[in-house]
Amino acid sequence: MSNPLLIELFDAAVRAARGEDLLIANSAVASAAWRYSAPGGPVEVPLPPPGRGKVLVTGAGKAAASLARGLEAVLGDRIDSGVVLVKHGHGESLRRIAVLEGGHPVPDAAGLAGTRQIIQTVEAASENDTMFFVLTGGASALLVEPAPGLSFADVQTANRLLVNGGAQIDEINAVRKHLSAVTGGRLRQRARCAAFCTLAISDVIGDSPTAIGSAPTVADPSTFQECVPIMER
Repeated sequence: MSNPLLIELFDAAVRAARGEDLLIANSAVASAAWRYSAPGGPVEVPLPPPGRGKVLVTGAGKAAASLARGLEAVLGDRIDSGVVLVKHGHGESLRRIAVLEGGHPVPDAAGLAGTRQIIQTVEAASENDTMFFVLTGGASALLVEPAPGLSFADVQTANRLLVNGGAQIDEINAVRKHLSAVTGGRLRQRARCAAFCTLAISDVIGDSPTAIGSAPTVADPSTFQECVPIMER
């Protein structure tokens, strides 16, 4: 028999972690900046004056659409455009941001196409633009662009073997980053805009920025040498 109190506690915890609710409750547009009231102190991201630059939103993850919807609620028409990639079945219609779907936990062709659309948006941004990148769990599989010398089939096979071979999630993601042209900070390297803000919901113990979603916007501290024994096991 279900316990109403436990159900209520569970629902409250889920609501407290929803990206949309967090952004609506804790952020606002103040003067020429977007401001988030974080527990460790406020965070401000400069916004370009109208006509002098764009506000763009990109991102990936199973809950990326929720964060994108929260940004739309706060920034409104200040957002020029954007594109986020979510798991199949998690798509929804937003006003100014396109929501694409891809495969998870094994990448598929739709995820590859969505990743390339995100890459195009990131690379097309100018130094005067402000970009928000929304990131949640699931991005490790959704963001798929093979590293030079690899094919999409190579990446699919490696993911399938790792997922079905008993590797831990941190081991899987370490290998994924070394097979990718976008994770491990490589997507951020493609952006020219000076104002670039990653908004992440963590699904990893310790909340390390290098682990969430395989860190498309944070430099990767792991090495190829560390990945070899993972593959051998």
